[in-house]
Amino acid sequence: MLCAGALIGTLTACTPDDPKPTKTPAATADGPIFASDEEAFEAAKAAYERFHEVYTRVGESGGKDLEGIEDVATGEFLEYIEEDFAALRDQGWHTTGHSEVEYLDLIQDFETPERGAIVQITLCEDVSGLDVVDRTGASVVEKDRDPTIPVELTVEGPNASEMKVSSRWERGEFC
Repeated sequence: MLCAGALIGTLTACTPDDPKPTKTPAATADGPIFASDEEAFEAAKAAYERFHEVYTRVGESGGKDLEGIEDVATGEFLEYIEEDFAALRDQGWHTTGHSEVEYLDLIQDFETPERGAIVQITLCEDVSGLDVVDRTGASVVEKDRDPTIPVELTVEGPNASEMKVSSRWERGEFC
């Protein structure tokens, strides 16, 4: 199950599991998008950094300022995080602080004619420095939440600079 609300820590929108594709690189007319697995991993990290920056800013606004979210997320994942932010707005909540990300491993990278490069990586997100507060400034985060979230992340796009987050799975025991 894909869950978008990990950074918020209390709201979670989930999508059904996407099938895990097998690694079948498809050469484009100009050749592969990434010359190596390392290049694909670095592009995925950069895409998540862009996403993380926008997601944090939108959370701090209480979900009111969605500017830039379509530039860093795509597909059903975009729809679900927009729903997360609508829930923040409806509750009158916003985020404070920030989370830290540790990038771990490349799971796989491949290309399809329809979606371009697709890169899947694992990361650990430490949300101990992130809080969600209500209108009075009181925390609404569960006191016993696990501050470290294992994430399987998928990004996709036509080139390294246009990669967007398309799924974020919170699961595993690798952190």
